[in-house]
Amino acid sequence: MSDRTVQDIVTAVVGLVAVIAVRWGLGVAMARYERRLAPRDPTEAARRRTTLLFLRRVVVALVAVIAVWNVLT
Repeated sequence: MSDRTVQDIVTAVVGLVAVIAVRWGLGVAMARYERRLAPRDPTEAARRRTTLLFLRRVVVALVAVIAVWNVLT
């Protein structure tokens, strides 16, 4: 294997780890927020959960696109 191939593989693995870490971190933060909000107003918690899940998907997709772009360049 050439050095460039090894570098591309390492970059891809780092990108994958970054995507997983961002997804996990946002999931933990959202769960904490929801636990705090749910006892006060369950309806508001459900509304916020929907919004935050959408935002989490957008952020994870953005990080994934950046990782793929980095590997392909």
